[in-house]
Amino acid sequence: MKKEILCFGDSNTYGRNPEDGSRFSYEERWPGILSELLGDGYRIIEEGFSGRTIFADNPFFPGKSGLDHIDMILKTHLPLDLIIIMLGTNDAKMIYNASAKDIAYGAGILVDKIRQYNWPAWLDRKPELLLVSPVNILPVGENEKEEAEKSLHFAEHFRKIADSKGTFFLDAALYAKPGSDGLHISAEGHKGLAEALASFLKTSITFG
Repeated sequence: MKKEILCFGDSNTYGRNPEDGSRFSYEERWPGILSELLGDGYRIIEEGFSGRTIFADNPFFPGKSGLDHIDMILKTHLPLDLIIIMLGTNDAKMIYNASAKDIAYGAGILVDKIRQYNWPAWLDRKPELLLVSPVNILPVGENEKEEAEKSLHFAEHFRKIADSKGTFFLDAALYAKPGSDGLHISAEGHKGLAEALASFLKTSITFG
């Protein structure tokens, strides 16, 4: 039976191309590359939604909160063996006035909500969780210097939350960088992140 892995993220999971705003092909996006690296024993489920936050709700663009979406998405894709969560970049926008610590705390609330989900009785397993702190933001174009500075502290605070919640953790900024827009992962970054995730899954996670 294949291991089912849900990739729950924003435009950096969707695969927005930083050069022209298009979408990278499946073969270029990190979930697609991860699927190729892991092989036939795994099924990678893409749930990347541009603008998705962990908890923040933009009054001008409603319906972006991951906390609001997660129950529906879990019900859609069960059963699952692993959920990879990579969110937080959009919560760093100045409109939300949230610190890196606040954003990581929100990730912890999302972890709790997943664990408290009303899991069906027929399930023989509950998914493992891998919390991925987002890549660093660069102060390019519309990106604020404050947002970029905030993102430098993602890994520190996300790691603390992962440790406190007993989830797996990976720092995406060690393996991927934004492209020319300073926000979205470059093609090279998608490859680097996928390779790091594949290695981590093979060496650090034992599926039941």
